[in-house]
Amino acid sequence: MGGMEFASLQLSLQLYFVILDDLLVITFVALLKFQALRNVRITLDASKIQCYT
Repeated sequence: MGGMEFASLQLSLQLYFVILDDLLVITFVALLKFQALRNVRITLDASKIQCYT
């Protein structure tokens, strides 16, 4: 295994981790937004119930 091969392997690993990191961040943000939307819906439902009673 030459130095060049090792360098390209290291580069592809770095790229892989960058992509993985981005995906994790995107997933985390999506989950947060989803949770926030659910919370909003829950509070809306609760306020509707309060209006009817």
